[in-house]
Parts: sequence; C-alpha cells; structure tokens
Amino acid sequence: MTSGVFFSILTASLNRGSTLRHVLTSVQQQVFMGVEHIVIDGCSQDDTLSVLNAFSGSYDLRFVSEPDRGISDALNKGLKLARGRYILVIQADDALLSADTVKNAFPL
Repeated sequence: MTSGVFFSILTASLNRGSTLRHVLTSVQQQVFMGVEHIVIDGCSQDDTLSVLNAFSGSYDLRFVSEPDRGISDALNKGLKLARGRYILVIQADDALLSADTVKNAFPL
C-alpha cells in the first residue's frame, strides 16, 4: 500500500459519459483524504474520455481506456493498479450518497 491511500475506488465504464460525471463528482467531494479513484474504460465511443480529462488533476483520479473482455476483466485491471488497503466498487451510473460516505466507512 502506498502511503496515504487507504481506499481504492474502482469504476468500470463503457460508453457511460452521460452518467460518469455524477460518480466522479461524488468521489471528488469526499472529505476523507485517503481515497484514490481508478476508472477503467473499455474504449468508449462517447464523451467518456472528455469527462475523465475534465476531472484529471482535480483529485486522486487515474484512468485507462483500452479494450477489455467485460466488467470482470476491467475490474481486475483496476485491482492491479490499486494502492489502497481496501477496495470499493462503484458502477459508472452510481454515486456515493454524501461527501462523508467514505469517512463514515473508515471506522468500520
């Protein structure tokens, strides 16, 4: 585990640019500082990459865009990149409920 990263949040995505901004915002707004977000994109043909690039540098976000063999393959790629002690999976059309969701999970 790399210093400072406690939770790795993985999001697999394929052509979900229309909903991805919502999940990115929900992770970006987390008040718990030990969070990284890894998005694994399966070479989307919509605006997914422009959405990801717009968020790049605004929080601990990393993403890859390359062909995969489905959601399991994508999440396995994300696991290999993850630096956190714990893994959370958030789908590309979901979001964390509030800015303190991860903070509230930390004591558990």
